Amino acid sequence: KHNNPFFEGIGTSGSPNNFFFIQLFGVKQIILNQNNFEYARYAIISYDARYSVANSNFKDIEIGIWMWTANAGYFGHVFRNNIFKKYLTGIVIPAGSYDKIVKNIFNPDPNSGSQNENRYGISIYNSSSLTIVDNEINRNLVGVNCKNSGATLASLIGFETVGNTFTKCQYA
Repeated sequence: KHNNPFFEGIGTSGSPNNFFFIQLFGVKQIILNQNNFEYARYAIISYDARYSVANSNFKDIEIGIWMWTANAGYFGHVFRNNIFKKYLTGIVIPAGSYDKIVKNIFNPDPNSGSQNENRYGISIYNSSSLTIVDNEINRNLVGVNCKNSGATLASLIGFETVGNTFTKCQYA
């Protein structure tokens, strides 16, 4: 969908009311463009779905995008030009292949927020042939957390134009 203003207020306990906004299961070729996600545990949660997220805003969420791929036919996700503000983890990918994380901003103001609010920009586990380029990661505890991943020549954590920038992160 295009230009959807997702919003749900915080509950009385201070926790998000919504568990997730979008759940994708076994779908292909979905493009999520120009969406706003606020106040949820997960903005997007998916299993064996191939999709792209672009030009979207994620604010006051626990996890922006959580994607699990068990079927080799569901690879090649693209997350481009998104802004994440106040999150525990911006993007989580366990078991991904050929995924691209390009030109996203994790905490747009390096002088606001805290490393406790913005813990992990990107967390990747057991993934291969990934591309993480030209992202801006500010004031996160960990900028990119990559475990058991990227063991192929096709993997790239670096730059297309300016490279990934890390500002005031405890661990890049």
